[in-house]
Order: sequence, then structure tokens, then C-alpha cells
Amino acid sequence: ILYEMEQQSSPITVIGTTLKPTVVDFWAPWCENCKLLAPTLKAIEEEYGKDVNFVMINGDEASAWPMIEAFGVDAIPHLALVEADGTVDTALIGPV
Repeated sequence: ILYEMEQQSSPITVIGTTLKPTVVDFWAPWCENCKLLAPTLKAIEEEYGKDVNFVMINGDEASAWPMIEAFGVDAIPHLALVEADGTVDTALIGPV
């Protein structure tokens, strides 16, 4: 489900450019808490996807490192809540 969500997620470039807040989910294939959170996050995305951007970032991919550093990710799962103007509001780390 996580790979499917990543394939369907908005690109990172939506942050601060679409006048919508964004949820950025840093996940990894080995992360059991990520797997447990995925169905709930998918349901939230289905309900609020027209009003909120959802971006999935696989923390195991080398291309994710610039975003990991920019968001200060030091544990997975890591959900960053970003305001419409691109300001990082808060982050939820670990089991949610």
C-alpha cells in the first residue's frame, strides 16, 4: 500500500505553491509503524485530498536525502505538516 501511495502522491514541488497545506510522510519499506499507519493515512487522503496535498517520500531512496535533511528527519515514520505558504507547522514522529 505504501508504494501505491507513493506512486499516487503529489510531487514535493507542491509545497508552498498550490495554496493548500501539505502532509509530507517520510516512510520506509521496512518500517512496521509505517505499514500500520498507511491505511489510515490513505483514508485521510481520500477524504481530504482536494483540500490538502499528500506527499510520500521513501526515506530509503538516495534521492530522498535532500528532503530528509531539509525537514530534519531523524526517525521514521515522520509526518510533517506544512502550511499553504510552505512553513513547516509541526511534525509527528514515530507511531501515531
